Amino acid sequence: MKKSHFVLIRTFSVSLMCINYLSVMQVGERIKKYRNMRNITQEEIASNLDISQRAYSKIENNEVQIKLDRLQKIADLLDVDARLLLPEGNNQHFEKVTYSQISCDKVVNQISKKEQELYGAIIERQQTEIEYLKGIISVLKS
Repeated sequence: MKKSHFVLIRTFSVSLMCINYLSVMQVGERIKKYRNMRNITQEEIASNLDISQRAYSKIENNEVQIKLDRLQKIADLLDVDARLLLPEGNNQHFEKVTYSQISCDKVVNQISKKEQELYGAIIERQQTEIEYLKGIISVLKS
């Protein structure tokens, strides 16, 4: 097993945890502004996202959290840079996350199925050890 693969897998899992959701504050309003500027209906965007118009409306009304990949797809449909849809101050984070995600996706695709299974087993083992150690700490605190 190559050490570099293990480090890249760890980076990949950390990146996925960090990018799960973006804050909904202001994102919906910005999406709506650009959609209206381009005279595109909610139905058109929703259809391209394979969601209902009501589900899309919830995005624009900030009623739901939006995943990074969906934000990027909306930006593509509106023909704008996704960073323009983010609240002020989050643009730099978006750039770092996007680059990390792309790099990690390439690395994971290069790793063989057998190696992926091995890394999965290692991660499971580490999680078991963590739970065991938490139990010991709990007993020692008592």
